[in-house]
Amino acid sequence: PDGAIVLDIMELTAEALSVRGRAGFAAGRFETFDLAQVRGGENDFAVTGTVGEEGAITAAISGAKLDLRGPAEKAKPGPRENLLPDIKVPLDLRFDLGEMRIAESAPLLRARGFARFDGTYWDSVAIEATAGEAPLRFDYTRQDETRRALKIETQDGGAALAALGLYENARGGALLITGTSAPSGEGRMTTGRFEFTNFKVVG
Repeated sequence: PDGAIVLDIMELTAEALSVRGRAGFAAGRFETFDLAQVRGGENDFAVTGTVGEEGAITAAISGAKLDLRGPAEKAKPGPRENLLPDIKVPLDLRFDLGEMRIAESAPLLRARGFARFDGTYWDSVAIEATAGEAPLRFDYTRQDETRRALKIETQDGGAALAALGLYENARGGALLITGTSAPSGEGRMTTGRFEFTNFKVVG
């Protein structure tokens, strides 16, 4: 379009992260991105997307590996306090990845799904992946303006809890977590039911 500029990024390296691709600018603002290669640390993926006039991001990520741990989380021996990144603008994200790492333990494998953030709350998240040797389903869905329903289900609960950064000493077991997340004070509180059967605790 008239006035549009496409910038080829042959190679941009910062803090051990290497990026190749292109970015588009129009009307004086960042509008599109097509990064065919993002590598560094535990990351090896491609991402394409657009940025709306109000800053809303629509993106698709695919590739071998995505590491969602920040430097602080990597340094901590325990589980993460927040499993989702701190985002300040509306986001509509789809992903299809060989590995997705949230915690220090084994990653989620063959992770597919989507996440939507409305600028204030995570509106919905759906992940289908493999934890250990079993399929894992993670659903966080909208009930109304402020409430969200949570459901996590797998037949290898020990591997799932470790991969999500929640607990590392369980092995095996059928896991079903259901609940509702709602505003509470300055944050959110999730209440619900935790069912975990036929597992072992080690260490």
